[in-house]
Amino acid sequence: TCMAADKARVVEALVQAAVEHKETVSFGGLAHIVGCFAALRAGDVGRVRAHIVGLRTTGIDSPIYHAATAQNEATLAMLEGRLDEVPDLIDAVAAAAPGEPMYAAGVASQRAWLARLLDRQDEAINRSRELASLLPYPRLIAATEGLFALSVDDLDGARRFLDAAWADGLA
Repeated sequence: TCMAADKARVVEALVQAAVEHKETVSFGGLAHIVGCFAALRAGDVGRVRAHIVGLRTTGIDSPIYHAATAQNEATLAMLEGRLDEVPDLIDAVAAAAPGEPMYAAGVASQRAWLARLLDRQDEAINRSRELASLLPYPRLIAATEGLFALSVDDLDGARRFLDAAWADGLA
């Protein structure tokens, strides 16, 4: 639909801005954080791994870099189906940067997606509600819940969540 195409263009513009920003960063840590994001979006697993190694070897002893490394490792493990490794990696993110809002939201999001990947639908939706308490993006949360419901063929639930996501139109 037209709304979906508009949303896709906005998302791609934001991703492109992140990729362009990556090229202007002169020190290693931030370039690797942004580089991981860009490589994940491009589906370039080799580059994701290279940026994770780069984060580990920056020599910067910072909770943010430790959290970013573990968070990207958890994402890569989910993509590669190494789901048994993911809970410890998510816990490492939470331990590295407790109370840091961006990583708290990332932890909640990864826990929701892990539950989804493990076919634990009710837990996935409950975890997405945990995420909702951390982020002021009710449309994103409702749309995510709709995707979770759709993935287990709960069409009524998917409609309910997606209707809530777009109740007042496209912002």
